[in-house]
Amino acid sequence: MIVTFSLPIGDLRLISTRTCDPSRRCSHREPRFVDEDVLVHTRRPSGPFRAVAAAVVLGALWLVGLAGCGADEQSASGPTPTALRGLTRETPLQVGSVALPDQTVGGPGGELTFRAAPGELLVAYFGYTSCPDVCPTTLADLRAARELLGEDARRIDLAMVTVDPERDTPEVLTAYLGSFAERFHALRPADQADLEDAERAFGASSRVDKLPDGTVEVAHSATTYVIDQHGTVLVEWPFGTAAQDMAHDLRLLLARVKG
Repeated sequence: MIVTFSLPIGDLRLISTRTCDPSRRCSHREPRFVDEDVLVHTRRPSGPFRAVAAAVVLGALWLVGLAGCGADEQSASGPTPTALRGLTRETPLQVGSVALPDQTVGGPGGELTFRAAPGELLVAYFGYTSCPDVCPTTLADLRAARELLGEDARRIDLAMVTVDPERDTPEVLTAYLGSFAERFHALRPADQADLEDAERAFGASSRVDKLPDGTVEVAHSATTYVIDQHGTVLVEWPFGTAAQDMAHDLRLLLARVKG
C-alpha cells in the first residue's frame, strides 16, 4: 500500500510518500519541497512560523507512518527492547561518497567525507544558524543525548551542513556549533550545486528566498542522520525526537560499531 501526504507550507507543499507491505514494515521517502509553480499557490506565513510548520509536519508524517505501518526493527506486536527508536530503512542511505568543505575555524580544513571514524558515529544535520527554533532545539536535544552517554559521548562526532552559506560564514557557523558540542565540523557547500548534491544523497531539501524588503526566509527538512564508518545511515531522527530516544539509539549503535 502506498500512502502519500501532501500539505501546504507557505508557498511550498510538503509531500511524503510511504510504502507499506503486509508484514507492516515500511519504506520511507523523505518529504520533499515542491515549487509553487508545480502545485497550487498557498499563502506565505512569516519566516519563524514557516520553519516551525515545516519541521512539525515532517515529524508528524513520520509518526503517522509508524502508527499505520510500524517502524523497521519493530515487530507487529510492538517495539522490542533492542529496537531503535528512530527511523530505519530496509535499504539504508549510503552517503560515504559525499564530501563537503569543512570550514571549521581552527580545524584541519579540506573536505569532510560523510564517514565516521572506526568505532565511532557521525551525526549529520542540515540547518542554518539564523534558524529561530527548529535547529537550536534539535542541536540542544543532541547535546543532552550526548550528556546521557557519559564517556561514550567522545565517540560521537557532529557535522552540520549550512543551507544558508551566504550568511553562515565560517566564523558564524563555528561559534554557533561550539555552543552545542566540543567536537564538530562546520560544513559550507561551495555553491548551490554542491549543496543540492549533498541533499540528494540524504533525501534532504532546502530553499532560501530573499524578499523585496530584504527579509530572508529559509525552509528546510529537519531530519538528523547517524552514520557509520562505511557511510551507511544507520538511523534517522525526525524533528522532535527526544534526547532520551537519541541516547538510546546511540548506545545501541555504539555497541554495534565498537568491534
